[in-house]
Amino acid sequence: MDLDTALSSLVEPSTAQTPSISEPNVLNEWRTACLLAWYGFYQYQGQKIDDFISNLARKAYHIGLHQIDSLSNLSTFGWDLLSEAAAEEWRHVWWSIYLLDTHLSYSTATPSQIQPDSIGTALLRGDLASTTASVRNGAKTLIPTDQADLWKVIQEIVAVND
Repeated sequence: MDLDTALSSLVEPSTAQTPSISEPNVLNEWRTACLLAWYGFYQYQGQKIDDFISNLARKAYHIGLHQIDSLSNLSTFGWDLLSEAAAEEWRHVWWSIYLLDTHLSYSTATPSQIQPDSIGTALLRGDLASTTASVRNGAKTLIPTDQADLWKVIQEIVAVND
């Protein structure tokens, strides 16, 4: 079996099945599903990979990846039980799924599964060490619910990176 055939056979059955973030190896399951979705998106076009990505986005909502930094939902999904480093790893998974969903939406001219006003997960801020320190000090950047305020977030990001 060649590499392409082996990878394509993994895309079909592989999806994050775990209903909770607290189960062992669940982060790796989600990472694997994201990597396979990226691979599938760029290697195969069609309903199968579209459904895979849409299903991944729905499951991300189900376990609360969109609410990692939402103060009102921290304990609902178990994010309050994780270290900041672990939460940052999950943020990477969430934003990967967000990008996949956005790319799928653009390429198929269909609405995105993920609604920006539902996102309560902070944007990523470079390397994990600096992100962990800044987040512990209360500095989190969230996408504003009102798109008119997006310029403020952009200014904040630019100021942090200067």
